[in-house]
Amino acid sequence: MTRQFFITTALATLITTPALADLSAAQVWADWQAFAARNGYTLTAASETQAGDILTVSGVTMAMTLPEGDMSGDLGTFTFTELSDGTVAVGVPAEAPLAFSGTGDEGEEFAITLTLRHDGLAMIASGAPGRTLYTYAAPQVSLMATSFEADGEVVPMDLDVTLATLAGEYEIVEGTPMAVRSDLTAEGAAAAFAASDPEGSGDEVRFLATLSDLVSTSTGTMSSFTAMSGLGEMIGQGLTSEGMLSYGSASYEVAGSSDGQDFEVRAGSGAGQLDVSVGEEGLSYGGTNIDLTLAVQASQMPLPDASLAMRSSTWKFDMPVAVSEDPQDFALLLRFDGLTVSDMLWSMFDPMGALSREPATLVLDVAGRANWLVDITDPELAETPLEGVPGEIHALTVNELRLAVAGAELTGTGDFTFDNATVPPAPAGAVDLQLVGGNALLDTLVSIGLLPQEQAMGARMMLGLFARPGAGEDTLTSKIEFTPEGGIIANGQPLR
Repeated sequence: MTRQFFITTALATLITTPALADLSAAQVWADWQAFAARNGYTLTAASETQAGDILTVSGVTMAMTLPEGDMSGDLGTFTFTELSDGTVAVGVPAEAPLAFSGTGDEGEEFAITLTLRHDGLAMIASGAPGRTLYTYAAPQVSLMATSFEADGEVVPMDLDVTLATLAGEYEIVEGTPMAVRSDLTAEGAAAAFAASDPEGSGDEVRFLATLSDLVSTSTGTMSSFTAMSGLGEMIGQGLTSEGMLSYGSASYEVAGSSDGQDFEVRAGSGAGQLDVSVGEEGLSYGGTNIDLTLAVQASQMPLPDASLAMRSSTWKFDMPVAVSEDPQDFALLLRFDGLTVSDMLWSMFDPMGALSREPATLVLDVAGRANWLVDITDPELAETPLEGVPGEIHALTVNELRLAVAGAELTGTGDFTFDNATVPPAPAGAVDLQLVGGNALLDTLVSIGLLPQEQAMGARMMLGLFARPGAGEDTLTSKIEFTPEGGIIANGQPLR
């Protein structure tokens, strides 16, 4: 569990708490409390007053205790109004303070006070017993940090996270495990953070991030999280989740000063999407972005324009999570297309433009079979010395390897199996490689003084040892084999 979990829980309590409405205000409130108990926190009220179709719950407090610290909130007064169409309207306080205190990794004590605000949040619960749908909308919802203390001293810090023009729904179906579904849209989101050195050195940092046209969807099942310690245990007790977050554009800015030197980093992208799923099959995480940019400026840097851009990026990571004696699938994909850097950066090491400045590309696509011997998500693992290896790898396939930069291109594919009786596991298999334009790149690097002639000669000797001429001009190919007996063969010639 992380501190972000505390904030997410508080936000869900005020905005999308999955109450189970039985067309009764009292039932809605009772199910809120039951949901809280099921998930490791308490929701209590100082008083409950029923007047006709309206239940008023005053002095609502929230409390949660986890190894990282304690969280509490004085949420104020809620109203539950039974409407004529059989639904229940929920009135949520416009402002609620949240307090979080705990002990850091090095024993330092800290305390944070947050304020959750909304502007005109409307929420309706509908459905039937055991299956409730919440719909909500608000012009704005924000979370602000009002104070931060470390070891009893106030730390100068500002934090403001805002969602604008949001609307969505949240459906929950009772059972073991519980099924949940959510959809959310927002015109924009912004997060601003600023902090300075409390000792007055002048060091400071500022961060600003914005997203536009947010769309989020998720489905899944969940059991009680009260006694769980890691993701593996949660999955074993019924946790599944599949979600997506997309946005139309994104921008990020980090600026500040350190030791009297100013710096600024700006980044942005066009449309992007994140996808995540968790379940018995393991963890899958990936995403895409287009039109990425990054620019860095610092007072100690000699260049006014140190920037790069990328046409698109794609990444995906699939891995097993549960402990198992049987091999399970894993995969990794990294694809970065159209990477360019500014002429100012090129001029630092290639002022005459001798090197090809065509956009660079990197592709790494691998898949395989592996299994974990221990629960790598267990928090206690970080505090307990590990005996033996955490897992085993059984097979690895290189579906695609491609690196194109400065006029040269390296490509490859391969297949391996592994013997886990040895440490590290001994590979058996082969990889096929092809390099186009490698010698021309070496010549250019020597001509512009980036590579000494003797080092280029050593590189050519290594290429001659592992590679042979291919069909095309300035083309080298290589087949590197690893035998079960531990031998290495390059293009049919034993190396070991």
